Amino acid sequence: MQPQYAKRPVVVLSNNDGCVIARSNEAKAAGVTMGQPYFMCSELLEKIGAGVFSANFLLYRHFAKRLQGIFQTLPAQSIDIYSIDESFIEFKDEQISDPILWGTTLRKLILDWTGIPVSIGIAPSRALAKVATRMAKKNPTGVGILKRDDHHSELFLRSTDIADVWGIGRKLAPKFKMLGVVTAWDLTQIELSSPIMSIIDKPMKELIFQLKGWNVAPPETKLRQSIRRSRSFSYNVNDSEGIRSSLVDFSSQIAAKLRDKQLYTSHLKLAIYKKIPHSIRGVGKYYEETFDWTNDVFIFSQVAERAAKKLYVVGESYTRAMVYCDNLKIDQQLSIEHDHTEALKKSSLLDAIYELESLYGAAGPQIATKLLSSKWKGKKQLESPYNHAAWNRLPPVQAG
Repeated sequence: MQPQYAKRPVVVLSNNDGCVIARSNEAKAAGVTMGQPYFMCSELLEKIGAGVFSANFLLYRHFAKRLQGIFQTLPAQSIDIYSIDESFIEFKDEQISDPILWGTTLRKLILDWTGIPVSIGIAPSRALAKVATRMAKKNPTGVGILKRDDHHSELFLRSTDIADVWGIGRKLAPKFKMLGVVTAWDLTQIELSSPIMSIIDKPMKELIFQLKGWNVAPPETKLRQSIRRSRSFSYNVNDSEGIRSSLVDFSSQIAAKLRDKQLYTSHLKLAIYKKIPHSIRGVGKYYEETFDWTNDVFIFSQVAERAAKKLYVVGESYTRAMVYCDNLKIDQQLSIEHDHTEALKKSSLLDAIYELESLYGAAGPQIATKLLSSKWKGKKQLESPYNHAAWNRLPPVQAG
C-alpha cells in the first residue's frame, strides 16, 4: 500500500483512464463527481494534490482474498462474501458485548495486516448494517452502530435519503417519494396494514422488515436476464489478432460470471464497431449463435473465434467490441443421449480452471487467443505500481 495517500484526495479512473469511478472522501469534498471525465477534473486534482490511479482489478481481487482470510478467523455464525469489497458477518448477540470496541479492534487489525481502511457497520439486520456503514464513513473511528428504538439511530435514519438505502437506489426513490416516503426512517414507519405493503413485492417487504430491525432472510435477488461485456479500445484496432483477442477475452469473462452465479445460456451475441467520422461509438457489425445450454469457456471461445472470422474485414479500423448473452437459466438440463461421464469430466476441468483463475487472476490459466494482442486493452497509464501476476512488478524487499 501507499500510506502517503492516507489523508490525501484519491480517485480511481476507468479502464481507459477516461472517467472517475471511485473517490475518497477528500476528493468528494473537493467537488470531484462520480463518472466525471478525467480531462474535466484533471486540473482540480492536480491543484489539490490528489493521487490519481488507473483501475487495477487484479490488485483489488488480491486484497479482497486477504480480507476474506481475516474474516475466516472470526468465530462467526456465518460469513457472506457479498461482493469484492463487501461482506456480511453474523454473530450471536452474546458474542459481542462491546460493539464499539469489537469494531475498532477489527478495523485496526485489518489496517495493520493489509493497510486498507475499512468502514464497519453493526446492526440487527443486513439492511441496517448497510446504513450503519454510511454512518461509519462519517465517524472518525470508522465504526457505525444502529440499534432498535435508539434515539441516535432514529436521527441518522431520518437524515438518510431513501435513495441511499440498499435496494432502493435512484430509480425506485422517486416512486416512494410520491407516496410520502422520503427517508430511511419513513420506510421503517410503514405498517403491515399500510396500502403500500399491498403494491410492493416480497424482496421490498423484506427490506422494510430489515430496516425495522427484524433479522429476516436477505432480500431475494431476481435472476439475471443478461450479461454483457463491452469496452472501447484504447487504440483503434485494424488487425485480426486484436479482434480475436478482445472477443475471446470478453467471452471468457462472461463464462466466468455464469459459472460464478451457477447460470447457463444458449445464446451469444457478439459485435465489433467500425470507426466512422464524427462518431464515438462507430457502427456495429453483429454475429449471433445459438447452442446447447452451457457455461463452458471453451465453447464460448470457439463462438468468439467464429465471430471474429465472420466480422473482421481487412483494412477496416475498429473502436470497440461487445459480447452479450441472454436467455439465462439456473439448472442445465441434459438430454437422455448426453454422455454424462464426459460431462462430469469436463465440469471438473472447468471447476479447476475457474478456481485457478479466482486465485491467480491473469497469472492463472488463459485461453491462448487472449494473449495474441494487448493493444486494445485499457491504457492504465496511472496504474498502481503493484501486480502480483508479474515478477517485475512485485515490490522489492531488503533484509536489514
